[in-house]
Parts: sequence; C-alpha cells; structure tokens
Amino acid sequence: MARTYDAISNSQRPSALTTLELRNLLPVGVSSFTTEAWQAFLQTVKVLRLSLHGRDQDFNLSDCYLKFVENLDLLFSQLASVTEFRFATTESELEGVTGHMHTTFPLNVDDMPMLQVLELKYCFVSERIAHFIASHVKTLKRISLEDCYSAVDCNNAAEHTSWAKFLNVIATRSTWLTIPLWKTSSSRHAYCVITMIVS
Repeated sequence: MARTYDAISNSQRPSALTTLELRNLLPVGVSSFTTEAWQAFLQTVKVLRLSLHGRDQDFNLSDCYLKFVENLDLLFSQLASVTEFRFATTESELEGVTGHMHTTFPLNVDDMPMLQVLELKYCFVSERIAHFIASHVKTLKRISLEDCYSAVDCNNAAEHTSWAKFLNVIATRSTWLTIPLWKTSSSRHAYCVITMIVS
C-alpha cells in the first residue's frame, strides 16, 4: 500500500485528485502517512471516505487495530480542504470511546475547518465527537449517524456518554441547530440536519 500512496502523492498533479476513498482498509500503519508529500496531498482533498477492516482476533491484530485508530489524527489533522467526511468501521468493531478493547476516535476541534457533511457508521458517540460537531456549526450542513450507539451500558468502555448528553453538548453550542430524527425539507433559515439511522 505504501507504493500506492506514494504514487498518488508524488504524481505530477496530485491536487487534481480531490476525492479519496479507502474501502475496507487494513488497520496497519503505513510509512507514507508521515511523508511530506502525502500530507501535502491530503491538504487538497475535498472528499474523504474511509472504511476499516474489522479486527481479526485469530491473528492477534486487536492492539494494532486500536493503535491504528488512535493514530488516524495523522490523516485528520491534514484535511484542511475537506468538505465531506465519511467514516465506517464494522458492526462488531465499534469505536469512539476509551476503555478495555476500545479506543477514542481522534476527531479534534481544529480538524477539517471547511467540513459540510459528516457521516459516521458503527461508532460510539462521545463528548469528543460532540465537541467536534459543535465546533463546526458554522460550516456543517448535514450529519449522518448510522448505526451509532451510546456506550452507557458497555462495561468495557471508560466513557459512558448518553445520547442526551451527546446532543446536549452540541445544542448548547449551536443555538441555530435543529436535530430531527430524519431529513427535513430545506427552509429559508440556515440549519444543520442530523440524521440518525438505526437498525
């Protein structure tokens, strides 16, 4: 994979590639992620769609998986131009909170300053994610939380953020924000729609 990433970032016109989609990505660190060329390329990306391959207990990749998720800030911190960000794990590998066999999802309030669309699938909600959303209220137009859960009843989680607390953190920072359970028609007033899809 390092050769692939290097080929992209070292192409003659890397800035012409504005959409990056990494499907079923293996949770293994790649040396390319820390190169100046790759980080410069990420700064021009406008759409990032990222899905992770689940942990494989048989090959003892659990620690590697958790460390990989923790270090995703190496990517997220470079996304200066991203307007659309989609992230998904698998149904059996929910991430987003700290604790035994869990790890926080490294979204920082300064990441992705131009973000308009945020879509998360199979993640635990947390105060960190709530603060990230709240810090982007001036740019966000749509948020989709598909099959995302609260870790209130998860014994292995160190953080037990309820949906009420999660939404309250966002609401207290977002006086103009509306939070329906489904998409609504547009109106004359600026607002952000949070879509929550649960199975």
